[in-house]
Amino acid sequence: MLEQVLREGVVFHEKYQVVREMAKGGMGAVYEVIHLETQRRRALKVMLPSVLGSEDLRNRFRAEARVASSIESEHIVETFDAGIDRATNMPFLVMELLRGQELADAIENLGRFTPERALPLLGQIARTLDKTHAARVVHRDLKPENIFITAREDGTSRVKILDFGIAKIVADGAGGDGTKSLGTPLYMAPEQFDTSTPISAQTDLYALAHITYTMLAGRSYFADEQLTSPSIYAFLMAAQQGVTEPPSQRAARSGAALPPAFDAWFSRATARRAGDRFARASEQQAALEQVFPGVARSAQSGPQPAYGQTSFGAPLAMPSGPQPSYVPSGPSGAVQGQTVVGAAPMVTGYGSGGYGSGGSGSGTMMGQAPGVVSTSGSGAFTPPRASAKQKSSLAWLWALIGLLVVGGAVVGVLAMREPEKKKKQTTSGKSSGTSEVAPAPDTDSIQFTKKDPAVGSTIVERSTQSLALDMTKPASGEFVSSEKSTSTTTILAADGKTVLKVKVSYGELISTVMVEGEAKPTPPNPCSGKTYIAAYANGIVTVTDESYNAVTPDEQTYVVGQHKSLGKPDPELTALPDAPLKRGDRADTIAEMFRSGLNDDADITDVSVTLKDIEIVNGVKRGVFDVSLTSSTKPGVPQAMRMTLKGEMTIRADNGRTVLAVLSGPVTITGDVDATGTTSIRFEED
Repeated sequence: MLEQVLREGVVFHEKYQVVREMAKGGMGAVYEVIHLETQRRRALKVMLPSVLGSEDLRNRFRAEARVASSIESEHIVETFDAGIDRATNMPFLVMELLRGQELADAIENLGRFTPERALPLLGQIARTLDKTHAARVVHRDLKPENIFITAREDGTSRVKILDFGIAKIVADGAGGDGTKSLGTPLYMAPEQFDTSTPISAQTDLYALAHITYTMLAGRSYFADEQLTSPSIYAFLMAAQQGVTEPPSQRAARSGAALPPAFDAWFSRATARRAGDRFARASEQQAALEQVFPGVARSAQSGPQPAYGQTSFGAPLAMPSGPQPSYVPSGPSGAVQGQTVVGAAPMVTGYGSGGYGSGGSGSGTMMGQAPGVVSTSGSGAFTPPRASAKQKSSLAWLWALIGLLVVGGAVVGVLAMREPEKKKKQTTSGKSSGTSEVAPAPDTDSIQFTKKDPAVGSTIVERSTQSLALDMTKPASGEFVSSEKSTSTTTILAADGKTVLKVKVSYGELISTVMVEGEAKPTPPNPCSGKTYIAAYANGIVTVTDESYNAVTPDEQTYVVGQHKSLGKPDPELTALPDAPLKRGDRADTIAEMFRSGLNDDADITDVSVTLKDIEIVNGVKRGVFDVSLTSSTKPGVPQAMRMTLKGEMTIRADNGRTVLAVLSGPVTITGDVDATGTTSIRFEED
């Protein structure tokens, strides 16, 4: 769990009284505060004590205020104060307190925007980008989650662009740098996947074009690919192909009508070569307004959020009255907007240039269940056109399984600690080898050692996962998938409990998908049989081959996804109980690690981790834990899922490593798709 930094009522920096905590992420926390002299309410962002030792993160924190405040615009969050508090030694920023909501929430709550509502907001974004680009600042992660809609005193809408914490000042003649991992796949330009192509202002214009489509169509252009791709690697490969279908045709399947002229505009705005796109954001916006000639440039959006009310995710009002013929009427009936205070990108995607409390907000893509969601009349599995909530819930099922298998935040086995020497092993009462090792007398309790990772150590991991579903709606069908993988990781550099650099070799990934007993093709894993170097520096993870040559974007994505703990304290070590445990004792800190592994659309309930047995293998104590949990989507998610998993996990006492985890249980899916089945996960480590 993240640390509590400032409590309600305390006075920070001798002049800001804390009202409440609003958000927290991996790097910082955000509070609503009152300035004691002026009694004005502000947003206070502080850097967490746990990351104060990182000079790179401190520099990034300071740069955040400088980048945003160097550009005068009502559409960039205003910074009033910045510095380092003497009492706590924490860097801090004091910013305006926004009221409104994210563009992403507005779209999800009330659907697509009409041109009358969309174009004025897009015009504000375009004018702001002209200013930032003139100052040689490229945002690099524009997306609906980083666009915040608030209101002026006269009730008109105003946009705030968030997350300038990852913006890059473009050097003269360079056009960018080789840091390509920042961005969100749905809105990333082709050059962000290609280390040989520089980042430029046109990178932001590409993202703005996709934001435009999302606003007018109610879903992102690559929504279908995101939903149906069997893995993130397949999705990234599809996204890199660019626009393959006229957007007017794609939008029509979602019930949105776009004029034919929009296709030509979108084709130029999203051209694969940056030089073929519009030169300036204002030029791109002017061309868009020509696509919708009946929409007045100064059109406003109707009722605005009411000040003084607080609600996370409250919808803004939509305009009433007749709509243009080329855009069907969206949801009718204005809903009074409410105040939304900023949240952390690690939690909800808010940008660190505004209220972000850490992290780059650089995307949340996770593996998707391949074709498990519906059947066509022919019996072949086809994906539905799901809402954002549906997509999130579908990803959640695969995400939980993936986290358990690859050793993410749930089980936290990222191969980052000293290995044990391979020997024939025997557990007390359970033979796992040919020799027998008598249990030591002292098996009444177990104390875990949180051992720092050892440079030069090597660990071999093996994992398997399976999912079997019987579909009953919209048509009956059977779906079965399984995956087996191996990897060998050698620690090359570490600092305390934080691993900074590894060498990782992947064995063959064996993946199978069966539909009605017929094998379906699965995309090859880009890293099978290859060796890579992954290193953390300057807030990001870079990946090369073992000769330190550049790798492909899908290789980079896969390796980074497998080693998310690089540069961070190991989550499993922090979850280990500090006090000795006896048989029957609960391990609530480990249970909390499971609970924190899901996204905002899902909850883990009835989670229990209890020490079942204490065994000794080759003279080393190991704790065997009973694990049970029920995971389900929250109310309001269209595609509801429920999963009950039970099993065991075994943890070594001398270094805190999980050497075995086996979980299985039933899965139930209800909603547009109804299905029941089972899933199983097994992880083991040498």
